[in-house]
Amino acid sequence: MSIMEAAELALKLLFFATITDKLCGGTLRVFHLGINGPPQERSIDAFRVYSRKYWDYNLHSLERKTILLLYPTSHPPIYADDLLALWKREGIVAAHLVKKKRDFHVHRLVLESEKMASKVYDDCKKKAEPETASSSSPLQEFVAFELKTKSSRVRAWVQMCSEECLKIITQLPEGPQINDSLLPRIITLPPIPEAQQLDFKTYRPVTPVGYLKSLP
Repeated sequence: MSIMEAAELALKLLFFATITDKLCGGTLRVFHLGINGPPQERSIDAFRVYSRKYWDYNLHSLERKTILLLYPTSHPPIYADDLLALWKREGIVAAHLVKKKRDFHVHRLVLESEKMASKVYDDCKKKAEPETASSSSPLQEFVAFELKTKSSRVRAWVQMCSEECLKIITQLPEGPQINDSLLPRIITLPPIPEAQQLDFKTYRPVTPVGYLKSLP
């Protein structure tokens, strides 16, 4: 498997199936497994490798389809299924718990299109609550609203994903980390038989649905 092919597969796995990713500082390590001999590990930046080959790949396009959701850690983590059900009509395709800070859980919501993401964000703004925090609050650029799920309600904050937004989240005080055993930081790529060549344009990696449903 070439580095280019590994990067393309890694992007699909990172974007659709993990709770930690490049946008939030996740580490990507790819194991190239040969038919003979031990696995060879190589660290790569999947986004950089991919954009070198396909210049029309645009990280900002992904950002415009992504909304970041924060709520206090005093509230239990919200399961992905609840968030997916909440915005099902708006075309949500993924909901990941990407970071647990000292005071906030941080989720990433991915919509089918930029238009869908804007609609969800605008709907949240319509439900916005008066912000009582001071102007020095790290979340002053976020929209505060009451998030109602099937089983709970909580004061939450949303903002469209951007480099500035991610910097704000990065600077929030750290807290207990998510159990390392649950973080798929290492993506293991299976060996490809010599007689079998996969078409990566049509190949669809198996999404660990049970994994997503069983975790916040």
